[in-house]
Amino acid sequence: MLHYQAPQGCADGAIMRARLVARSPTVDATTRRIDISIELIDEDYVGTLRLDEDPRAYREIRGARCQDVVDALALIAALALDLEMLDAPDEPPPASAMRPAATVAGGVQSGPPRAARWRAQATAAGQVAGGVSPGAMYALAIGARLERVGVARVALTAWLGRDNTSSNMGEVSFRWTAARAGLCLNPTIEDLGLEVCADLEAGVRSVAAPDAVRSAPARRLWLAAGAHAGFEWPESSRSFGQLQVGLATALVRDRFYLTPNETLHATPPIIPWLLLGAGIRFP
Repeated sequence: MLHYQAPQGCADGAIMRARLVARSPTVDATTRRIDISIELIDEDYVGTLRLDEDPRAYREIRGARCQDVVDALALIAALALDLEMLDAPDEPPPASAMRPAATVAGGVQSGPPRAARWRAQATAAGQVAGGVSPGAMYALAIGARLERVGVARVALTAWLGRDNTSSNMGEVSFRWTAARAGLCLNPTIEDLGLEVCADLEAGVRSVAAPDAVRSAPARRLWLAAGAHAGFEWPESSRSFGQLQVGLATALVRDRFYLTPNETLHATPPIIPWLLLGAGIRFP
């Protein structure tokens, strides 16, 4: 019988039961009372586990992410039920399996390792933007991020894109090489990581029309500011998928044309873009 309490943003009772059943098929058949509670104390999630209201069958887990605490408590409860560590009331459970999470020795608190507060990420993605060139600009993007788990992150994404278009004077090639720096808030809901970021972009656009008469390659500064929102899933896994949607305002707006006066493209004030990719977390 499971009794479960947790703050908003953590797994609900149905998810916790599913985690227990996935780790031990005896959970639904047991007559023991399983009490699991999670509280948000300062910046940490503190979870406690009690079985049959036995004070000796107590475990406390502390972590920066609620998801990590939920998984740890589900695993410990399942092991306790499978191994029947509490069947003999006169014998205390093994110290390595059931013990208080923290002890105080010499005024210094010790216990299980704390969940990582900081972590790095590397990503690879495909990006498409409108307004950078006459057609859709497709680009390959790579990124690196450093985040305070569940709070904020700094992100850097670099990309290389290309768009070919036709004109009255032949084929024209647009190339876009740039980088985006972002400062983001990244809350976590269940196993879904969210982000809302303010961005600054810098780079170069180049245009070449080799078939046009009296045409020379042109290079222009790309500078823009904007914002984007996105999500990552699953938050609890080392690898994840990501989706981002953003808008940028071009701070430098150029017009590309061929002699005598054939306009190829004029930069609009708003540039929409979408990014879809995958990444990996360290650790």
